[in-house]
Amino acid sequence: MEDVNAIHRIFKNLKYEMDNNGWVYQWHLGDEPIKVTHKFYPPVSSEEIQLFEKYFPNMKLPASYKAFLSCSNGMELFCGEEGSSLVSCTIYSLKEALNQKEVWNNTPILSDPEFTYHLPILFLQDIGDITMDLQAVSEGREDYLCYPAPDTDRFNLPFNEWLERYIVCQGHEFWFFLNPYNFLLFLQTNWRKFCYNSQ
Repeated sequence: MEDVNAIHRIFKNLKYEMDNNGWVYQWHLGDEPIKVTHKFYPPVSSEEIQLFEKYFPNMKLPASYKAFLSCSNGMELFCGEEGSSLVSCTIYSLKEALNQKEVWNNTPILSDPEFTYHLPILFLQDIGDITMDLQAVSEGREDYLCYPAPDTDRFNLPFNEWLERYIVCQGHEFWFFLNPYNFLLFLQTNWRKFCYNSQ
């Protein structure tokens, strides 16, 4: 379910954590936790919104993604310390997303008509672009986030839920928690840590 308030809660918690420590720990299975940071940017400009509307006439952005852009036009999550190339997740600014769409249009496999209304909105390190199917958004569907081509598997989650789960799971691929019971246990043990400032 689209939840604008969830986006504001996520930003509140991330910024609180960064303001107090300047960094956060990212845990890795079978290895030591590492210090990482999150990077925020100014809100999206009206000019970039107009660029989107010109590029995709009659298409709209989901409410939670628009709320995200109004807080930070792009974001880098779980960035390694200075000198490191680690950036687990790069959420593009709206302009960068449109530029990336142009790259797709000039790449044979990605210029297929199937992807006409797919907007690349974020890049996951070692995985690739996650796209937003704007046609699905316009139809009121929640499965508009798609796994990198050519698989184009869909996440049956709106943007706010995808982002929150990704952060709670420490920048790891939560969708590979195949056992729902194990995934719930993981959330229960990490949820309080992440949401301690949500009250």
